[in-house]
Amino acid sequence: MSTSRCSRVVIISLVMGSSHCGSSMKESETGTSTASTSSTSSTSSTSSTSSTSASSESTGGTTNMSGSTSTSETSSATSGTTGGDPTRNVDILVIVDDSGSMAPTQAKLAEAILSLLSPLESAEISYRIAVTTTDNGNPRCPKVATTPTEGGLVLSSCIDRVFEGDFLYNGVDPPLDGSYACTNFCNMSNQDLKLKPTTTEVDPVPKVHPWVEFDGQLSNIPDGVSPAQALQCFLPQGISGCDYASPLESLFRAVERWTDPSDKGYGFMRTNAHFVAIVVGDTTDCSVVGLYDEIFIDNKTFWNSPDDPIPTAAVCWRAGVSCSGGGPVFVECHAENYNTAGQSGVIDTAAVLQPISRYMKLFESIQEEKATAGLEGPSARMFLIEGVPPGYSSGDSLIFSAMGDQAYLDEYGIDAGCSNGSTVATPPVRELEVAAAFIGRAASPAFSVCDSDFNSSLGEIASDIILALAR
Repeated sequence: MSTSRCSRVVIISLVMGSSHCGSSMKESETGTSTASTSSTSSTSSTSSTSSTSASSESTGGTTNMSGSTSTSETSSATSGTTGGDPTRNVDILVIVDDSGSMAPTQAKLAEAILSLLSPLESAEISYRIAVTTTDNGNPRCPKVATTPTEGGLVLSSCIDRVFEGDFLYNGVDPPLDGSYACTNFCNMSNQDLKLKPTTTEVDPVPKVHPWVEFDGQLSNIPDGVSPAQALQCFLPQGISGCDYASPLESLFRAVERWTDPSDKGYGFMRTNAHFVAIVVGDTTDCSVVGLYDEIFIDNKTFWNSPDDPIPTAAVCWRAGVSCSGGGPVFVECHAENYNTAGQSGVIDTAAVLQPISRYMKLFESIQEEKATAGLEGPSARMFLIEGVPPGYSSGDSLIFSAMGDQAYLDEYGIDAGCSNGSTVATPPVRELEVAAAFIGRAASPAFSVCDSDFNSSLGEIASDIILALAR
């Protein structure tokens, strides 16, 4: 990891009682976390009574994909959420930034998840929810230190991962403990959250899958545990991931994995379900092309100075975004292709960051497949809870400028898109262009990560999903 989160994490550290920016390379401390495992807040118990309980088990067979019934291999198996009505099915992938500054944001996500689930359940929507992180590795993030998920689905209790050191950030001195993002809302370990095996449309044999599914009657969640309670444990991903976040590439690789029979996420996306991706993060996309990872090693074209020993996250901005208007306040900023020499407007194959056309084509291909299955309208979309100002989804403007604190500009290449106490976030230019192209509505697909809570954001996303499915 580079020092790219240093100034941002110092802000959080001041809140948490730490103020010194330490090592520029994040190191893993597996099993050595000093995080507290305090009792959960009342939020968890509230979700227990407010969300529909997932207590159904199959009794006498498992419904396979053709609608017939076969004998279940295990008494705890349930038929998968494979319903045939495309107007009530949605598959949701939540892509969570797991870098060092994300504990406050992950806490807000866990706290508000009921605002997403309750409307879907009230509307009798059959949903699947999977989780991955923004960590796809980077030359500055050794795999041994950050263990990148690379689009793989992650479904394990954050309680277990607190003890594994995932909620400890070593980029400041003393290390930052972000375990509250988990323990304030979750008190169940993996042992308490053993999922039930279910079927998928590609496999009629019940298996345990790394996602949460619920259709109003059947669920893969243990008896006595609601989907909201389970997700409060599954959503917080820790703060030990790579600081060069690449949510767009995580999305791409996740979808790619779901077509591989050897991958644990195989079969997640249902043919007859709408698909929604939700990105939750505080930095701009940095999906680097492996062929050109020299821009993080010894090619200093996008660095602050040729004299710098290591790059900052400003590389991600300069290598993937262009702004017009001369500055320091810009007219607009947009995704741009640059080559290793810093030339703009190059063809996709020469771009050092993955061109956004890669992700546009992904959504187009998903929508084409959904259309073949009879789904109409915006059947594949992406929402963002990232660095836009509060009120942006309702029409407020996103101002791009480079006139603020010079230390922040050196770290991120642009002024913050929003700031609120412990949360400071850069504008999500690349992600926003992709999301806006497929939203299918007049309002923006982006909500502010700087909001004091995510109840309104997740509630609006749920409402949009319900409206889209009703078309």
